[in-house]
Amino acid sequence: MSAQQKGSSEALREFGATLAADHAEAKQQLAALATSMQMLPPTEPKAEAREEHDKLAKLSGIEFDREFLKGTVEDHETDIAMFQAVADAKNGAASDPAAKQLPTLKKHLDIAQALQKGMPPANL
Repeated sequence: MSAQQKGSSEALREFGATLAADHAEAKQQLAALATSMQMLPPTEPKAEAREEHDKLAKLSGIEFDREFLKGTVEDHETDIAMFQAVADAKNGAASDPAAKQLPTLKKHLDIAQALQKGMPPANL
């Protein structure tokens, strides 16, 4: 389930569309890199991603929004740290694409955190 479909606000649905477009583009670029390095890119999501998808599919409204944003923030914090480490390694083939993805990942994190701040408290 995507935020484009299940988000309870227009802002979250727009963010979902941005994520989908940006991540599809990054996936294509990274798949091309993997192929050029004679590696096979993954064809299936990791088990964690499937579990998160299944959990989100059961939620709606503000509950969906909270869980989606929580997961998005956590994932992007992890991804930024990993991409930064690869970019800092300065090994060319992987470092350059990682460095190019960092601004987009940071933009996504900033948007997700801003959307989280605008949400009503969980106990209401």
